[in-house]
Amino acid sequence: MTYEETILCLIHLIYIAHEDYWLDLSLYNLTGDWLHQVEEHFASVNSSGLKASILQSYTSLERPSSFVTTSFKKHPLAREQLLAHEDKSYFLNITQCSGQKPTPFIPILDNNFEVWFKKVWLYIGLSTRYKF
Repeated sequence: MTYEETILCLIHLIYIAHEDYWLDLSLYNLTGDWLHQVEEHFASVNSSGLKASILQSYTSLERPSSFVTTSFKKHPLAREQLLAHEDKSYFLNITQCSGQKPTPFIPILDNNFEVWFKKVWLYIGLSTRYKF
């Protein structure tokens, strides 16, 4: 998947746009953490120095579609570049952090499939709403 595809898919699954709410605060923060990682990845591409982050505060994600549009304009390579191995590992690590609600999807088909599968079903039963 490309960086754009992962971001759009993640937001589509955990932000309910027509009702304007995030499924959970920890998933909101997970999205912010992932967007920071993606920005960091692309800030170093064709760069001659440090660039200011677009995501200065997670409150920018209150309306994620407008933020993502701005982000992709600044980092157009995110639309075509496939995920780097380090970024895949980072994403899997942040989905497994202590206190993190499980994602409502299985992020990887590996030896831990049963664990991921159980977490998804547990999450569906415990879902809360986080609205601004």
